[in-house]
Amino acid sequence: MIVDSSVWIALLNGRDDPETQYLKRAIIDDRPVLVPGLVLTEVLQGLSNDAEAQRVSALMAGFPAPPELDINDYRSAAGLYRACRAHGTTPRSTIDCLLAQICLVLNVPILARDRDFELIARVTPLKLALQHAD
Repeated sequence: MIVDSSVWIALLNGRDDPETQYLKRAIIDDRPVLVPGLVLTEVLQGLSNDAEAQRVSALMAGFPAPPELDINDYRSAAGLYRACRAHGTTPRSTIDCLLAQICLVLNVPILARDRDFELIARVTPLKLALQHAD
């Protein structure tokens, strides 16, 4: 499973919601949790100082990173964006399209708190770790 920065940030801020509970349970149960460099960057850029960033970086280093994207993955991520737009919805984040592409290539679900992944899952085989009621 890939965990979006939205969930990591909520966890680090002490938020208790279905997504953070799911992540905590996955860690306790020793289920695979992957941390792409894109997610690490998003989490670290929001921290207030270098000491906190070093602490969180060390914590997240305990989780493996998925393979890096190649040029075809970048093309496919752009295709995800266009597919959503063709269906009347536009993802807000290029990074979310890239993360979705990683999930599709690896055939793993995404755990997230934002709507971009729900939009992408409507038009692709992207798996969501948690389904939200609309």
